[in-house]
Amino acid sequence: MGGMASGTENDHRHLADPVVIGWLARRPFLALWSFALLAVGVAILLRHALETSPPRPAEDPLAAVATSRLPEPTQVVPGLRVDALSRALATLSAACDAADPRWPASRVRDALGVVTQLSTDYPGGGFRVGGVATSTPAVLVAVRAQLQDCDPADVPVIDAVLPAQFRP
Repeated sequence: MGGMASGTENDHRHLADPVVIGWLARRPFLALWSFALLAVGVAILLRHALETSPPRPAEDPLAAVATSRLPEPTQVVPGLRVDALSRALATLSAACDAADPRWPASRVRDALGVVTQLSTDYPGGGFRVGGVATSTPAVLVAVRAQLQDCDPADVPVIDAVLPAQFRP
């Protein structure tokens, strides 16, 4: 059968060039060391990749502590109330960032009124503010911390509605 070779004699032709196979056959220790070094290198890279985890983003320690002790929400706060709360939180944040004595105190009192009224109406409320799931106690803890840094005179307003177990 002239044109085609059969059997195991030519089965290796599809795997590698005969020149390379011949070169490796004449240098078995070099081939063995090359493959061993390659295997060790791959093993080290895989081990390192599996043992190292990506760095975790820095977290606010107050938020981590506060959320770990807070109960799960038991009430759903209506969207309009959440919108009003978002505006109140933005007002409080702007007042603290401005640190301007001319900032209207009535706006801060009104914003605190929205926060305290929500905590009275929905003490176990759960909702999303700015895309973040939160709860009424978590908001009170955060507002108290912000006021402590910004205007400690207003902290008693929040302390009046913040359950004692969540106060420092």
